[in-house]
Amino acid sequence: MVLTGKQIVVLTNLYVSYALYVYVRRSFSFAMPTVSETANLDKSQLGMILSSQSLAYTISKFGCGILADIVSPNILLSGGLILSGLTAVCFTTTTSAVIMSAIWFLNGLAQGPGWPAIAVCLKHLCAPEQFGSAWSVVSTSMNVAGMVGPLLTTVLIAQSNWQTCIQLAGFVSISFGCITFFLVKTDPKSNSTTPTSPNRDKSSPNEGEDLSRWQLLFLPGFLGVCLSMMATSVVQYGTLNWTQLYMVQERGLTPMSGSAFVSSEELGGIVGSCVAGFLSDFLISKNPGVARHLMRQVVVMYFMLFLTGVLYWITYSLSSSTSQLMVTIMGFCTGFGVYGPVAIFGVIALESGPENRAGTLHAIFGLFSNAGVFISGLPLSYIAKLYDWQTVFLLQSTLITMTFLYFILKLRTTFKSSNQKLFYIF
Repeated sequence: MVLTGKQIVVLTNLYVSYALYVYVRRSFSFAMPTVSETANLDKSQLGMILSSQSLAYTISKFGCGILADIVSPNILLSGGLILSGLTAVCFTTTTSAVIMSAIWFLNGLAQGPGWPAIAVCLKHLCAPEQFGSAWSVVSTSMNVAGMVGPLLTTVLIAQSNWQTCIQLAGFVSISFGCITFFLVKTDPKSNSTTPTSPNRDKSSPNEGEDLSRWQLLFLPGFLGVCLSMMATSVVQYGTLNWTQLYMVQERGLTPMSGSAFVSSEELGGIVGSCVAGFLSDFLISKNPGVARHLMRQVVVMYFMLFLTGVLYWITYSLSSSTSQLMVTIMGFCTGFGVYGPVAIFGVIALESGPENRAGTLHAIFGLFSNAGVFISGLPLSYIAKLYDWQTVFLLQSTLITMTFLYFILKLRTTFKSSNQKLFYIF
């Protein structure tokens, strides 16, 4: 992937911007043990604060996805960073659970423009054979924030207090938001920042048509990708949220082993996202006669096969005698298998329709992703209450198996009808 100097500057800015978005969004979660003690908040109050932000974020992300097709993405991106920082600073001025919930709800609204704006920027910034690589690299900023955030928060709280920690994140976000406003200049109506590409003439399906939002949902393959993303989100957040409990409560492992799994999953996610993006772009360059979304789906299919094996491995082989090294390897493999498809699904979704509807496509896609996040919470915990955590992991394994079967059947049918070999990809 050869990038121009301007592309490198903009992509670096997008990477740092989203890392700040994620860190500010999760800053309360990172500091929650200390906040609960110093502010005398019980579990229900902490849950109310977190839920208020999640609800607002879901609403805002959908609305801002549609708005990104109308408003300049750099305004959305920089404005969201500035407002996220302001609400984070205001959040530290009170210890009332109700007021904190209200302010954190506003923070969730401010967080919404982040990824939709970045998605539109990437769509207009990169040539088709660069898009997957750029998307996957920028998406790893979420994993980096997830890895560095807890450690950085612990150090800052040890040196001062939780208020100073969140305030610092807020001020940095405000400052970088101002920089982003002047640095990221991507005009949705032109591709002036995009280098000339031999594949640029391969326009997206229905390019130039003015499709309604309802019609977008029924674009060829788009609904299947959205449902696949929902299933993958269940596993993505199900493993992050519940693996530690599964290991400690049912497998007799230590909390340290559970933490090692989660940390290594984030690291595996960084590697998996990059590999998936670069591999899909490489296959597209080697198969110019095959539609881009089909080659990306081939990559997804192999990742799903790998993830299916990993999840069954975790479900049936974990025990109290499992070494921490093996737990770490399991976590890395899970992150590799989950975040690879997550990165590619977003690319396929944006390539499924006309470029002038990129924001709306991402908004619809994001709703399915958020539905998966919701299912990974209360519904999975209820299943664990009725049965056990092993049943939950078996259910997640089954979801990924079904997703793998969907892609292999879909690709076999598509390639067979066009007289192309499914597994001939190099």
